[in-house]
Amino acid sequence: MESSPLDEQAWASVERPAVTFQGLWTDPLGRLGTRCLQLLIIGVIAGLVVLGMLRLTLIVIPTLIAVILSCALWPLVIRLRRVMSPLLAAWTVFLGALLILGASAPGWCSRSSTSGPPWSSRPWRGSTS
Repeated sequence: MESSPLDEQAWASVERPAVTFQGLWTDPLGRLGTRCLQLLIIGVIAGLVVLGMLRLTLIVIPTLIAVILSCALWPLVIRLRRVMSPLLAAWTVFLGALLILGASAPGWCSRSSTSGPPWSSRPWRGSTS
């Protein structure tokens, strides 16, 4: 199908809006696209962080436990800072927590070493033979 000169003249007289790179992102569809792209990037980064944490469980789990314990003990440190120096308050809470956790650890270890798997009716000896 051939185009006539009249069609070419009609299209030539149509004023086209100037398309700029910045203009593509300022209309509602462009802003929606930007938000979707940001969500995808955040999702990918969060997924990679989770995968990395799964690979580094030897490092991540103790670190998370330490962060949780330090956040739980921080109010006690603040209270003790009113009475004694900040360094002494921190050491007191640290050694107290270490003493409490250390005193309760033998109970956990003895229970876990003799109880064995939950499906076993006999005491756990370390081997099934």
